[in-house]
Amino acid sequence: MAFVPVGDVHEMFGFLLASDFVRENIEVLTKFIDYFEGTWIGRERHPPIMKHKWWNYAVAMSSMRRTSNDIEGWHSAFAGRSGAQHPSFSKLVKCLKVQQGKTEFIVSNSQAQGRINSRKKIYRDRTKRLKEVVESYEKRDPLKYLITIAHSIRF
Repeated sequence: MAFVPVGDVHEMFGFLLASDFVRENIEVLTKFIDYFEGTWIGRERHPPIMKHKWWNYAVAMSSMRRTSNDIEGWHSAFAGRSGAQHPSFSKLVKCLKVQQGKTEFIVSNSQAQGRINSRKKIYRDRTKRLKEVVESYEKRDPLKYLITIAHSIRF
């Protein structure tokens, strides 16, 4: 549902619920559907816990990254360098100063070489493919669109 326009989320969810797969597996899926509808879709008299605009496909259409892997990687490396999950204040300040120096070096070096650190080709290709699918939304059958999105995402 994240790659469906905000105004079509309820309708597309309805198409999904009416699919053969969901109807054939309703006993197994009931709890998940109830959770998903309450949290992400919303019900007739109750809005979703997570507003559609917070998680919708506009992110995929922009050049922003869809995950926080860069931040998580930095945090993991930083925690390793500090030697503790909860370092003392003085140790934290010292580690931040070292990190700032490294960051300034990386930025200066990249500017001097005229290149910007970009994502790996495989991720650029996946994002490009996903954008192409999202841009074709209006031309596709709703269920086929969701299937194509599912096949375009890899974890």
